[in-house]
Amino acid sequence: MTATPAAGTSPELAQAYTGLLERPNGDLADFARRLGLDETAARALLDRLAALSLVEERERELVALSPLLAMQQLLYRERGLLEQRQEFLRDSYQTLTQLMSSYVDARFTGAGPRLFEEITDLASVRRRIEELAVGARWELLSFTPAAREPRAARAAAHVLDRGLLDRGVSMRTIYPDSVVDDRGAYDYARQLAAGGGSVRLCPELPTRLLVVDQLVAVVPHDPTDGSRGCVVVSHPGTVAALVSLFTAYWRAGRPLAKVRDERTCTSLERSVLRALLAGAKDDAVARQMGVSVRTIRRCIADLMARLGASSRFELGAGATRRGWI
Repeated sequence: MTATPAAGTSPELAQAYTGLLERPNGDLADFARRLGLDETAARALLDRLAALSLVEERERELVALSPLLAMQQLLYRERGLLEQRQEFLRDSYQTLTQLMSSYVDARFTGAGPRLFEEITDLASVRRRIEELAVGARWELLSFTPAAREPRAARAAAHVLDRGLLDRGVSMRTIYPDSVVDDRGAYDYARQLAAGGGSVRLCPELPTRLLVVDQLVAVVPHDPTDGSRGCVVVSHPGTVAALVSLFTAYWRAGRPLAKVRDERTCTSLERSVLRALLAGAKDDAVARQMGVSVRTIRRCIADLMARLGASSRFELGAGATRRGWI
């Protein structure tokens, strides 16, 4: 029996099913008569029940089936459809990835490549970066300044990252220490590290950079003005130099996994900052806190190192900016 689109409300289906339980082994005409319907409407109800695996028609007799059995059959059917869908998505993803790799090869590593290509339109810049990233075969290297980005853009980038990591692409990303000032960027970096990417921090970065498979690099046209577009580089010597630059910063960086959440500070540190902001001297702060002067100075030195402050004035400004005081 082929199921048809929905006909009738849930109470009508329940009444029809109950009728079959009370008077089993009837035929379609008997079923329609007991419900006060014509045979066309009765057939529509039967088709709904059949679609739910609650009734079978055996030699023109209608037999009500167990709801438990019906539920099991529905689950098996839905699981089969889900597995088919997942297989389709896997095959489609693999096919598109292969096509993207071919596309990147044709544009950047094929015969007669354009060694330097300037792109000034920002929408085109984003598309080209996505194309290159998706086409990565084994490695992505990047300098990522902690620029504020819309939440939707970070969510889309996170999906792309997950796909690359699931394919086994190595992702090494360097952020500046200031990433901890941006909650969204900092959380994104932590998610990237938790998902299998490698993330390090450096005090400052020279520019934004993306290197794909050590074959193609993307750098901004003007490091001080990202709105002027980018340059896509496939010149082997230039790309090798950029990889060396990345490697030097990577070796000097500190792993994100070893960095505590620097957006917060302890209650002692917060009290010390408030006292300093009020103009108190180290020994007065120590007496107020009930600790040694050495402890207070070590605390201040640690705070200055975390904020990259060269003076206590900069320490106060940085702590205020982060909302610590």
